[in-house]
Amino acid sequence: MTNMKIPKDSIKYILFQRTGYLKNNLFFRFLNYVGYLKYFYKLSINLKSFFFSSKIKNEFSEDMAKEYSLIKNIFLRTLNQSWTSDVVLQG
Repeated sequence: MTNMKIPKDSIKYILFQRTGYLKNNLFFRFLNYVGYLKYFYKLSINLKSFFFSSKIKNEFSEDMAKEYSLIKNIFLRTLNQSWTSDVVLQG
């Protein structure tokens, strides 16, 4: 797990985009179902960000580390392939 600095105000925005977090937590899942009701969506986001901010930060940090690792590996492979093809074409 990486140690990212995530401002508390950003937790709500993370919840808008990353809906799969804490899927094993019963209370969190209940709030998800409450959020499906049109008038309670914002309330459910506010409650989830209040009660689960540290857990959401942890899962978000892990998620970003996985995505970074994936992108980094693809980038390095692409860089190596283009460098190798340049050498082969010139040689």
